[in-house]
Amino acid sequence: MAALLLTACSLPKNGTGQEPLPPETGVDAPSCDDLVVNGDESDTDCGGLACQRCDDGKRCRVAADCKSARCTADVCTRPPTCMNGTLDSDETDIDCGGSCARCDDGKKCSKGPDCKSGVCSSGVCTAPSCSDGVMNGAETDKDCGGPCSPCDDEKQCAKATDCKSAFCDGTFCRLPRSCRVLHERLPAVASGTAKIDPDAAGPVAPLDVYCDMETDGGGWTFVGHLNQDYTGGTFFEADLGSYQVSRVDDGTNYGLGRTLLANIGHTGLMLLLDSEKPTVAATASKALFFTYVLGAPGFNKGPIPCSGLTGFAYRVGLAGVYTSGGTTNGCDGTQWYARNAAATQWLTAFYAAPYGGFWGKGMGGDDTYGHDVWIYIR
Repeated sequence: MAALLLTACSLPKNGTGQEPLPPETGVDAPSCDDLVVNGDESDTDCGGLACQRCDDGKRCRVAADCKSARCTADVCTRPPTCMNGTLDSDETDIDCGGSCARCDDGKKCSKGPDCKSGVCSSGVCTAPSCSDGVMNGAETDKDCGGPCSPCDDEKQCAKATDCKSAFCDGTFCRLPRSCRVLHERLPAVASGTAKIDPDAAGPVAPLDVYCDMETDGGGWTFVGHLNQDYTGGTFFEADLGSYQVSRVDDGTNYGLGRTLLANIGHTGLMLLLDSEKPTVAATASKALFFTYVLGAPGFNKGPIPCSGLTGFAYRVGLAGVYTSGGTTNGCDGTQWYARNAAATQWLTAFYAAPYGGFWGKGMGGDDTYGHDVWIYIR
């Protein structure tokens, strides 16, 4: 039997009277900016369900393909009254306003939507301003951002300068939840005091914390200080003392265990013994780093329940390779111990007696108590 041959002229037509495109192989999927009529577009890069509506004069299949919402003889058109050079129909000025296109500044109007600026003042379309009560011009939110004054938190933004907080998460003005987030968004911010909002829109009010933006890549949020008379595991679960953003050792315990540890997602812990300065502590073999899975109870939610917790890794010093296989032992409501991978040497401990921090042989110490501890998370 002779093979049936179909020429291009014999291909069946689609609903628009146009020849259908053959299946594409080895090419990119249709998009709304590829300068080709493809997908369900009615004209080049417009119409259909996915792309923008088409301008007047472009091809269409249905009214929804057109910016004018009018498809006549497969072409997007404006109502005749919007292009006749006469003030008629519901226009507020010649060929604009009402159901026609929005009017330029200086044209007559009856309400804001009649105007491109969105502002109709005393019957005239008015240029955008920073006090017109409308989001227009280059503003990022109503009367703020862009050329106007910076926006309050939760207002829309495009960049940091749009916000009073100098922090834009890409959509809204919002304070960073931690020093790590701040560091990721604004790498040039130096170590020092910064304002964060640990639970975003939650009940915890924004607060000042100390951010270490240098050690091991930066982004460390200072949680608090344990003095030599520290007496238990509550540091990880509760706020205690009077938190000091300066990290000063005034002979007291202070920290924001509940406020920070419970609200900031973190996978790193930095412990510094006898100095709040990482370089000083590291020189004396008193800098200890932990890395762990987000949500690990021994680090994120306090010492209960973490008896037998495994899976964290640790490192002594400001740089180097993490050693995996560390364990905790006797970790409960009053004590927190961490041992090395071989479980033969203590790294550090916080114990329910007036002994302060523990400097274990596993981190180069001499198994002595009575050390001050500065704790950071990231």
